[in-house]
Amino acid sequence: MTNMIRWNPVRDMLTLRDTLNEVYNADFAQSGFHQGLAFPLDLYETESNYIARLVAPGLNVDQIEITWDNNVLFVKGEVEYGQLEGRPLVQEQRNGTFSRAIQFPATVDTDGIRAQLHDGILMITVPKSEAAKSRKITVHSIQS
Repeated sequence: MTNMIRWNPVRDMLTLRDTLNEVYNADFAQSGFHQGLAFPLDLYETESNYIARLVAPGLNVDQIEITWDNNVLFVKGEVEYGQLEGRPLVQEQRNGTFSRAIQFPATVDTDGIRAQLHDGILMITVPKSEAAKSRKITVHSIQS
């Protein structure tokens, strides 16, 4: 005689979750999916500027290159944290190159672009061109 087991959909869902976790941890984390460095980036718009804030701990100005081409701001560089002695138990800091490309929606004043690095925060100010700045349009009345 065989034992009958009542079907429990929750048990099957938990099994699926465990399987997906195993696939993610085994395949992506080990295959280099996370190898590229991507420092967090915030982009703000004010009346006269775009402001990009990139969190880049441990970087100095010699490790960062910023270029402008065809309305795209490119930020790239290389970071080298070095290896500590011993066997790594957790290693979230990555060595290697990083790059970010920011497409801007309007024309900008490329001569006025400024970048500052302070306490691991890279601030890039990109001024809008006069043509791209918002302005109030006066409505004129036509008398007949």
